[in-house]
Amino acid sequence: MNDDDLVIYKYVQLEAISGILNKTDVSFFRNVCRWYSREFNTPLHDVIGGKYVTWDQVLLHYYEDQMNKVSHNELFDVMITSHIPELALEHEEDNEKFARDLVSEQKKTLEKKKAKDQVKENTFKPVKISFEDEEV
Repeated sequence: MNDDDLVIYKYVQLEAISGILNKTDVSFFRNVCRWYSREFNTPLHDVIGGKYVTWDQVLLHYYEDQMNKVSHNELFDVMITSHIPELALEHEEDNEKFARDLVSEQKKTLEKKKAKDQVKENTFKPVKISFEDEEV
């Protein structure tokens, strides 16, 4: 083993340790791919490369397998505490944006109406006409 190999060995070892300790996205991806490879007897490089199965499919199988090990009550608790408030928040943000847009549109409409009314006032003002002896 030469010095370059030793550097690579140490780097890869540190990357593996860092992935386990920090739970990085890359380490999660590799972990799920290894699980899929073991479970479905698929070569790891085919899973990682997406040759026969997409990442979405791999992830779906992984989550279904993990969630089958959890009780229905725990799954329900996860849905109530994690996903439903998130969905509600998304809809709340959508509703707030809709309300802001509606108010903005109403303000624009009122401004246009005021501008039209102003034009009417300036255009159709009664004019006093006076003749030599009388006022009309």
